[in-house]
Amino acid sequence: MKNIAQQILRLLIYMVLLTPIMLLAQPICQIQHFSIYNGLVQRTVSDIVQDSKGFIWFSTWNGLNRYDGYTFKNYKAYPGDGCTLTSNRILRIVPDQQNNIWCQTYDARVYLFDSHQEKFIDILQPFEQKSGETYIVRKIYALSKGVSWIVCDHGAFRVDEQKLENEDEGAITPYTPEIGNLPGRKISRIEQDADGDEWIFTDKSVCIVGQKTISDKTHFTSFCENNEKMYLISSKHLAIYNQQNGQVQYEEIPLDYSRLNCILSLGKDTIGIGTNNGIILFFAKSKQFRNVEMHFNVMRLFEDSHNELWLFSKEQRGIVRYDPLTNEQQHYETPTQNMPKAELRSRDVIFEDSQGTLWVVPHLGCLSYYDREDKELKPYYTDYSKPESKFTPVILNFYVDNQKNFWYANNFWMDKISFFPNASQLTTFDSGHETRAIMVDKQQNLWVANKKGVIRIFNPDKTLKGYLTPEGTISPKAISFSRNIYCFTEDEQGNIWMGSKWDGIIRLSPKRDGSFQIRNYVHKEEDPYSLSNNSVYCIYQDSKKRMWIATHGGGINLLQETADGEIRFLHNGNLLKDYSKDKFNLSFASKY
Repeated sequence: MKNIAQQILRLLIYMVLLTPIMLLAQPICQIQHFSIYNGLVQRTVSDIVQDSKGFIWFSTWNGLNRYDGYTFKNYKAYPGDGCTLTSNRILRIVPDQQNNIWCQTYDARVYLFDSHQEKFIDILQPFEQKSGETYIVRKIYALSKGVSWIVCDHGAFRVDEQKLENEDEGAITPYTPEIGNLPGRKISRIEQDADGDEWIFTDKSVCIVGQKTISDKTHFTSFCENNEKMYLISSKHLAIYNQQNGQVQYEEIPLDYSRLNCILSLGKDTIGIGTNNGIILFFAKSKQFRNVEMHFNVMRLFEDSHNELWLFSKEQRGIVRYDPLTNEQQHYETPTQNMPKAELRSRDVIFEDSQGTLWVVPHLGCLSYYDREDKELKPYYTDYSKPESKFTPVILNFYVDNQKNFWYANNFWMDKISFFPNASQLTTFDSGHETRAIMVDKQQNLWVANKKGVIRIFNPDKTLKGYLTPEGTISPKAISFSRNIYCFTEDEQGNIWMGSKWDGIIRLSPKRDGSFQIRNYVHKEEDPYSLSNNSVYCIYQDSKKRMWIATHGGGINLLQETADGEIRFLHNGNLLKDYSKDKFNLSFASKY
């Protein structure tokens, strides 16, 4: 059985090698399609998240969906059900630490979906009733410490999730300049630092909720942490926050720029800053700056697992790769012929899958993967034997879950892409033929028979040795063997046995000059010991060197050589009475 399994495995590998393949090194993906026909309640999926229990949640224009890996469940308001939800058109969702889901609706309101009681709660309703004001919700932040922020047009609400769960007093705290706990009316971002303190960036300055304080009134826009230090940027300045006294120390940047856009922590003591003119690298230990001019506005930085930087701009198509070690930079954009024929354009996307492959949607481009060996962005093919099967979906919303599956949606459907390891390296050396039989002989030559009756023999290095002729020679010119071969087997003596669809068995006995002596065995009505049927689908030599033949319609045959060297076949029509024709059309067995 072990030898059989090894032979089958070897044949499967070679069958893969003979498949017409366009792209061999492309990632292995499984794409699962979801629509209104297999579970989605509405085709427009506006947001996708995963909670800590592993459930995937989708906001749609007809309520909230939960997916458990098998089925969907929809939650929405129905007429007369008493639900406080004013609109089933949900735009954004955010899971909190209690596995409840914050829902921001189309009419700019916010609701907390209690996943335990499965109901929507209008948590700002008491504040609106008291103030007589309707709050316009712009964004929701759920921090890992168990605090959520509801950002409104003018101010915000801080929610202690555990207190809210316990219905404790003081679970929700408003923040506005009028109250005096918020410096500006407009909030641009909220971050939690490594100590659990909350940084609120406003149009005036920054405030901190936690143990730290900050006295500087500069309009900082973002920050990052690196080697236990905190770095802040405004549109013009880079500063280091001193945790001991709450002061900031400004680092003078001796380079040409007019605006700082974004900041990212790179290696130890290294900071990357996106500017209007490329990027700036700051090496904190030596206080040195490196200017990488690119002549476009860098709005987003991404560092991959190989420590290369990927830069997005809203002003330029495509994406730029930059290697800080070699100073190499390369611009990529999606070729026009690879763009989907759609009015809507995909969002910018970049992530690494579970196998370490980098996937990118360049600005105003479409989904592709990065081939590190060729240093190219390449399209993915759903059927790599068909050039027309380029996978170029429009991606309006996306999410990478904890298992590194990639979910994306547009206005028509949603897909889940899962990624798998390449268990082997494939090499193409043949294509364009419908292969019916395959075998590797003892000399590691590959024998291949196709539907048109052509038998080709390949050398161990996959170069073509030649074509088997009806006379048993190997010709360098294309020639048909004129018989439809369905199986190959090589016996202990080095003979090649071939089973055909209508022409019985052909035995090739090797000759010294490299050609073969051919002998054909077929069914003869007048000979009860001839082959039981001329359609042979499998030939196998067992451990006792017996040859078994499985026919289509004639059952199993056991080849037997008589004392005078003649070949005869034992089957149901003579001595193998216990072997049914019906049960052994395509298989073999041993009873002796």
